[in-house]
Amino acid sequence: MMPFHEDVVTVIYDPFPVDAYTMDDVEQALQDYSAYLKACFDKDKSKYGMDDKEMLFIGPRSAARKDARLAQRSSL
Repeated sequence: MMPFHEDVVTVIYDPFPVDAYTMDDVEQALQDYSAYLKACFDKDKSKYGMDDKEMLFIGPRSAARKDARLAQRSSL
């Protein structure tokens, strides 16, 4: 997806190492990659005027979604 504006900053980091993962480790690789992306963002966000921003992952596998689903469950 491309943003609908041109106010975009591109930052390059070392590639995420994938050599240690197999096809059976897909879920762990996703968790590790998400943590890697968040660490990269948090490390340099002040350089780009985003001190007050937080990186959130959304989607069916995100922790926020799982927490929301658990909160909605009935206690019956």
